[in-house]
Amino acid sequence: MARAIAAFSLSVFGLLLSTLSPCAWSLEVTAAVQATSEYTTNTARTEDNEIEEWIHQPGINIGANHAGAAVTFEGDYSYVRRIYEEDVFDDENTTTGSARLVWQAIPQRLDFTVANSRVESTERSFAAQTQDNRQVVSYTEVGPTLRFQPRPGDQLLLEYRYIDVNAEETDTNSERHNGDLSYLLGLSSNRTVTFVGNYSDIDYDNEFVPDAESWTGMVGYSQTASDLDLSASVGYSSFERDGDLDTVDGGVYDLDLTWRADGSTTVSLRASRGIQDQSSNLTNDVSFDEPINEDTDLNEVFTETRGEVSISHAFGRTNVTLRAYASEEDYEDVARDSDRIGVSLSLNRNLSPRTTFSADVDFANREYDQIGDEQDELRARIEFRHRLGRRLALTWGVRYEDRDADVTESYDELIGMVQLSYTVLGAAGG
Repeated sequence: MARAIAAFSLSVFGLLLSTLSPCAWSLEVTAAVQATSEYTTNTARTEDNEIEEWIHQPGINIGANHAGAAVTFEGDYSYVRRIYEEDVFDDENTTTGSARLVWQAIPQRLDFTVANSRVESTERSFAAQTQDNRQVVSYTEVGPTLRFQPRPGDQLLLEYRYIDVNAEETDTNSERHNGDLSYLLGLSSNRTVTFVGNYSDIDYDNEFVPDAESWTGMVGYSQTASDLDLSASVGYSSFERDGDLDTVDGGVYDLDLTWRADGSTTVSLRASRGIQDQSSNLTNDVSFDEPINEDTDLNEVFTETRGEVSISHAFGRTNVTLRAYASEEDYEDVARDSDRIGVSLSLNRNLSPRTTFSADVDFANREYDQIGDEQDELRARIEFRHRLGRRLALTWGVRYEDRDADVTESYDELIGMVQLSYTVLGAAGG
């Protein structure tokens, strides 16, 4: 029934857009075709019996953008066909990307949102990311946001979202009803205090997974200045599951601090603690830019604590970022607890108006104490991008991955890549 409601809502939006005049609906569309070929020394990512092969990846990227008085829209999706030269894996098609449409039904009072994101992820975190351990998780939401202004500088928001989480391979789909009540207290033009309450009802498609309800309450403070941005919130969260399973609850927090030390140096600090279920983890905006490597083969409740500190500095046309991060996942009912700590260094430089160079290296250690496994992962990459013309670009590079594990599979892999991209429609690069 809920999915039928969502489908009906999408139909209503289609009718809305079709009735808008061409002037009101000025959509900017971009399209690019690309051909990518990779040569890998270990396509199955195994410790023994390494197989070398070419993987060809023709694809297309479609983007759209509109910023109107009543309707805003932005979207970007990529389709890729992976063609494996050897017979280790079957050829596969993958579509990833995101889109969001917001209709201001009543300006400054009532908005209606339709959004979708498609993320490619591993199914099992213990295993390497290969064709047989990879899937796309889709996250679709639809619902209204009602706004009030009790007094100048303040804002009261009531929000409802119907959310559908759908995984291509694993039995981890769910339907969700999320409600948010928040009050923003404006202390000044650059300082606010926010009170937020959230309720979520989760219905898993898998009959052997207990449905759940969660509640979260938080109070936050934020301020902006010429050299310092601060956002901090703290609260309490509870995750109740049907049946005789224990309730998972505890304190939660979010911290985001950005200090612009001078015109060329920025220091950032981010930390969070939250209680969530695995099937929605990928689509939450808390990735901290780590490589996607999640165990989406189960719907389990866990407490996740994350932290990161980074410093970025610009040396003329060169930008360098040093980052250190750590995370802890504490599962309630399965032996998937893990601790991860890592450090990364990235560099970007404009070699010329038409050529850019980037390089990065990342080392992380992850421990699974309950199964006695420890994994050391090293990733390194260099890449050059050349603008050959207004619409034609050439990208080439090399990357290396090495994984040393005590129990699970160890491997190392060297990959060479070359890509040609042609902008068919829309603005072209200079």
